[in-house]
Amino acid sequence: MVRKVTELRRQKAMKREAQTVGFRLEDPYLEQLEKAAAEYDLSPGQFARRLVIEALTAQRFDLLAFQVNELHEGVTKGIEQILTQVIGARGEAGRTAEEQAEHVRDTKAEVSEWVKVEVRRQD
Repeated sequence: MVRKVTELRRQKAMKREAQTVGFRLEDPYLEQLEKAAAEYDLSPGQFARRLVIEALTAQRFDLLAFQVNELHEGVTKGIEQILTQVIGARGEAGRTAEEQAEHVRDTKAEVSEWVKVEVRRQD
């Protein structure tokens, strides 16, 4: 039943007709639009349509790139924390608090460098 409703919604969305969108431009912008459209052998309206579609498409791509970058940073920090805890825990036996702190700092630096190298390698 849920699939059927979802499919009907998808079909309805696909059947939606294009809508006319209109707007006014002041002289300096209208002149720029006309000049740019002429370079591509398009009418100002056709060129404006393409500009709007490209801007909306680029905006979605920018958002996706931002989200992927944030996810990547979160995963990187998580891996770094896990490795720091695992490596740090192995070196704590028989050390003073100062030695343990130094070991954790060194380990964090090593892990950070390892993560950077791995990230660069995957790019």
